[in-house]
Amino acid sequence: MPMMFACCAGDDGLEGKAEALPGGLPVLFSSGAGDASVSTRATVPYMENGGRFVCRMYYQGNVGSEDFTNYTEAWLKVDNNYGNSVYRKKDFSKPTTDDNIDGFGFDRESQIFYWQNRKQHIFIAIADYNKLKTNDGTDNGTLNFKNSEEIEGKPMVFDLRRKDGMNSISDQQDIIMAHTEMSPDKATPEGNRVKLLFGHCFAKVQVNLKPLADGGLGNDLRYDRIDKVELLGVADYAYLYNIDVTSSPYNINNVKTEAKKVVANDYLDVDISANPYYTCIETFKAPKDDVTPGYISTHEVITFGQVVAIRVTWHETDSEGNTTVTHVVTKKVEKDEERLLPSGQLHIYNLEMRRGTLAIINAEILPWTDGETYATDGKITEEESGNTEENQQ
Repeated sequence: MPMMFACCAGDDGLEGKAEALPGGLPVLFSSGAGDASVSTRATVPYMENGGRFVCRMYYQGNVGSEDFTNYTEAWLKVDNNYGNSVYRKKDFSKPTTDDNIDGFGFDRESQIFYWQNRKQHIFIAIADYNKLKTNDGTDNGTLNFKNSEEIEGKPMVFDLRRKDGMNSISDQQDIIMAHTEMSPDKATPEGNRVKLLFGHCFAKVQVNLKPLADGGLGNDLRYDRIDKVELLGVADYAYLYNIDVTSSPYNINNVKTEAKKVVANDYLDVDISANPYYTCIETFKAPKDDVTPGYISTHEVITFGQVVAIRVTWHETDSEGNTTVTHVVTKKVEKDEERLLPSGQLHIYNLEMRRGTLAIINAEILPWTDGETYATDGKITEEESGNTEENQQ
């Protein structure tokens, strides 16, 4: 049953006159066109029909207090081509009977949000874009707000390391998150519809590689001879934050995603003569027909933190195709603007190789767009969600 609280003058902003909150007023969600007041984008696409996310609603549950002491959690699924979402059970199973579907299309057996008062409410939602239509909130899924210590206020910890069985970037976790603050100042559910703007929490890195003309490589450096491209010094873990309702004062800000610092004592078993930066992640090699024009190979990966160096391993062969020499070439990334990885950005390194050396032709940061920014007017922006130099030292 929804909890109802009396509101006082000033809560609703209606010329100082208190307006009673209609009983049982459900919270509706959608993704939709961008609003210039809350987004730098001119337009924002809808989240894909069938997309799933988990959401928390924080509210001021104590009369006379402005602290966000309470929250509830629900799972939602986009139910049309305009981003409108319906409540479902955490396993996203179909409603058991037609009678279990209410007039909004919600599953009556699922957790449903109701506006608690006229005060500000905070909504935080997360999803895995690479499993947008298949993920769930059961023990077999990752659609939840769990953290490693199961303590409220602690960050959610995401493992960014490449695992066995990952064959492409689509096998990685691509966590997207939204943070919207809103108070119900209208009298109807539709008038108070909450719009979420999701953004990538991590970063995508692309490396393009080609031989330098007259660089002594001749025809030796070819697509099939590039064994791997690795990013060194990147974070193995990232921290995502929701609201800590156990702390005082209460932090209701949209806390930026943070990269776990790479500390030498955490990597005592690493051979620093081979990798003085302790961590690395091997990128995924794009198919030959997807290589960036003008280059011989393209590699990409989802990661976070910073790229301290790039390491390329390639080999030469004899006339029969047998490997004769294996080369390992490392290039340190010197400039901060090329090294640091902001959230929600595509970081491209264009590399040129000559025999024994590797050079960065240029590095650029672009919005991470691949048909995919997932949605709606909200409070999150690149500046608010991005990693910063301060938390990557």
